[in-house]
Amino acid sequence: AADGPLLVAAGPDERLVAARCTLRRRDRMRCRRRWVQRLAGSVAGRPLVGPEVVHVVARDTHVYAFRRDNGHLVWRSALGFRPGALAPLGDDLLLVTGEKAPTLVLVRREDGAPAGRFDAAAGNPAAVLVSGPVAVENAVLVVVLTPPAVGPELVAFRLAVGENAAPPAAEEAAGGPAEETR
Repeated sequence: AADGPLLVAAGPDERLVAARCTLRRRDRMRCRRRWVQRLAGSVAGRPLVGPEVVHVVARDTHVYAFRRDNGHLVWRSALGFRPGALAPLGDDLLLVTGEKAPTLVLVRREDGAPAGRFDAAAGNPAAVLVSGPVAVENAVLVVVLTPPAVGPELVAFRLAVGENAAPPAAEEAAGGPAEETR
């Protein structure tokens, strides 16, 4: 992932590397390593490079925030599942999707605190997340394939985001944050 002259790349060896790159004569790129962070698991998806912080999810079941300028750890938040991808959701939230499980977690960019959770497999262990999450106003839309005994069914869920999002424990007590639409 790149933002201006900063390039952040993840290798299969559980390292996250940031380099400052400049274009030289004859269209040659010159990069100098700024910092390296070693993670407990390989990076899943692309890092998100922001003005002050680089966010990344790793297969060690955590989402991380590192300072853009020096790579120091700002916060680390446990997810409880292996992540597949990370996406920005507005200015305040990050959306983490599960690698194989149909799980979505919202975390606050500022401190990594949970801001919402959706687990399609809770009601149907054979459920599969088939669409990438799409942010629409104050909601996230996902499509989940839930194979009943007769045949597969596509269901769209509308998830509350921001002020309306409940933390994971409250969601379970309330029966989940999803409003099912067909």
